[in-house]
Amino acid sequence: MLPDPRLPPQKLTPWRPEWGKPINQEDIAGAIVAFTVWDLEGLAKVGLDLPANDRDATRIYWQVIGWLLGMDEVLQPADLTDATELLAAVDHRQFRHSAEGTTLVRQLLAVPQSFLPRFLDGVPVWIMRRLMSPRFVRLLDVPRTGLLTNLVLTALYALLGHRALHRTVDHVGRRFLRGAQTAEGRHGDRGELRMPPEVESRVVRTGSAESPASG
Repeated sequence: MLPDPRLPPQKLTPWRPEWGKPINQEDIAGAIVAFTVWDLEGLAKVGLDLPANDRDATRIYWQVIGWLLGMDEVLQPADLTDATELLAAVDHRQFRHSAEGTTLVRQLLAVPQSFLPRFLDGVPVWIMRRLMSPRFVRLLDVPRTGLLTNLVLTALYALLGHRALHRTVDHVGRRFLRGAQTAEGRHGDRGELRMPPEVESRVVRTGSAESPASG
């Protein structure tokens, strides 16, 4: 899901072909802070507002990934406020509608849909539209859910609030993990997904996960 970190900038001279392709720092920075900020915002929307230490640990986690990808230390956010401001700057300069973005959204939706019964195809779409800001729903041309699915899930959310969204996301997530563990690769081989024993026993094998709110 990360953008190609080695796309050559339009204006960078001199550059020797034997060096390979230069790293586009803005693309890396935008991806890293987007995952940092949007992951936390998405969790908050399903009622999982993490403590300050865990929020900062998320920033550091993505900061390490940025460093591994070659992200310049000057661009590394010092805190979550810094990350949010950097994301806003990249957003202003770069985020626009594109056919590639629309195609990617549909490909991403097709993954959880392939692990769900056909009649639940609209659930991942509803979750995406609920968690994503209206602006990005428009920019990425996220498809609409069917009328019945939208009415049922919206009614449940209105009645139960975060609990309904949390349970829906939890169910889809568990189905995703089970499907990912048994999915076939591009050449027909069974894909291999290794995960911590705690996740495998609680989410995949038992088919249920303890809610963080109840633990």
